[in-house]
Amino acid sequence: MAELEWYKERCEKDDIGYYDTFKNQDMKDIGADIRRVKLAEFWDEIIEKWEGRELPSDFESQNKWINAGNTYRKLVEPLDIAYYYRNNSNGNYLSDGRHNRHKVLQKWMEAKEKARGSRVQRTRTNRASLTPDSCFWAHVEEAWKDLKNLKQGQHESLQKLEKFEEYVTKMENDLSISRDVFFEGSNFMMWWEEWKEYKKNQSPDWSSPLCQKMETLQVI
Repeated sequence: MAELEWYKERCEKDDIGYYDTFKNQDMKDIGADIRRVKLAEFWDEIIEKWEGRELPSDFESQNKWINAGNTYRKLVEPLDIAYYYRNNSNGNYLSDGRHNRHKVLQKWMEAKEKARGSRVQRTRTNRASLTPDSCFWAHVEEAWKDLKNLKQGQHESLQKLEKFEEYVTKMENDLSISRDVFFEGSNFMMWWEEWKEYKKNQSPDWSSPLCQKMETLQVI
């Protein structure tokens, strides 16, 4: 995965997140796409063997594989999401596009966290380098659709958008959102500006916990 970690770092040097870069399909993404596909094939094979009981019975509880799968999911699933929405702008990754490998790897990690649930969880003091919720960008893409629907008079979308804002607020309170999400011009930041504009037009005095955080946000 070193190649994709390097790709992410290279994008961020230009203050552009690797999700946005990959979705816009720059020529420099060809190598990243090839590596994305090869890693998918590797983990698909691992999970197929695990589901076919061809691996040790405790395989999914081995820290080596849990941690490797978790890192893979957090780093690569955003690229899978970018690829999905690049080719299925009207689709819904969360309900229709998410691959089984990501679901399985997430279950392995959740089982590990549940097993150690009695331990005191440390409070994060530094911003996450990779957003723990590997589906974050899919939620952003769906929030764009909800905002469009709301502007077209589908008022039931308002509750979804408010729920999304609460979700982002909680993650930011935990410093669980990686810095690239907040780069100027990112898909999230463009959504946020439109959402804020909509709310201000509805009520000039509007504010929210996330709005207050965004006004003082410092991403290092």
